[in-house]
Amino acid sequence: MNGPRNVAVGDLVLEKEARNAKPKWIGIVHDIKYDTYGTGTAFLTWTPEDPPRYNRFHGYGCTNIHNIRSKYDIIKK
Repeated sequence: MNGPRNVAVGDLVLEKEARNAKPKWIGIVHDIKYDTYGTGTAFLTWTPEDPPRYNRFHGYGCTNIHNIRSKYDIIKK
């Protein structure tokens, strides 16, 4: 389960504010935690600052990063 849209530790995630906009935040995945159902949560370190909706304690759902193509670009390590 490590396809081109599935995030892994070490991948860069580029987050945009709007569709077709330049990426405003650049993050690197430093940890992924899985719950009992196998659902992953990615924890990222961001530059220049955290995006407004990112919570360091809750991370982002891996499925959201995978599915929302208009908001997230993934660069594999």
